[in-house]
Amino acid sequence: MPSWVVDRAATGGPRIPANVLTYVKAVRETSETLEGTLPADYRDDSNWPAEPETITYESPPVLTRKDDVWERCTTSEAELLMSALDQAPAKLRGMWSDNPYISHSHDQFSTLRSAIVTVLGGDTAAEDRADELLAESEVL
Repeated sequence: MPSWVVDRAATGGPRIPANVLTYVKAVRETSETLEGTLPADYRDDSNWPAEPETITYESPPVLTRKDDVWERCTTSEAELLMSALDQAPAKLRGMWSDNPYISHSHDQFSTLRSAIVTVLGGDTAAEDRADELLAESEVL
């Protein structure tokens, strides 16, 4: 399983496919059983559960690190955004403060983008600037 699948699931991204989780559980159970009674060749595939025939992974999520948003802001933009954040409902403030990333697939992403556009002037230039501030980050 690619490490990014595990990493994104651990950070609140899309889940690991169910058939993969079932397979991983079966491999662990088989391993525990084989430890008690080692076969002549534990590497023989007949000792292990069959891999899923197909695994469909979703594309990796598009994420923006929040520290990137602040670094991309001018000082005046940061002041405007912080002031707006202070005025936001508690749920949105909590979501902002508790998560290191902004997921572009989250149902609140468009609300966040719209709020940034409004704070920055509500015009086409503000929309372009919001897109720059919320651009995908390199996620390690």
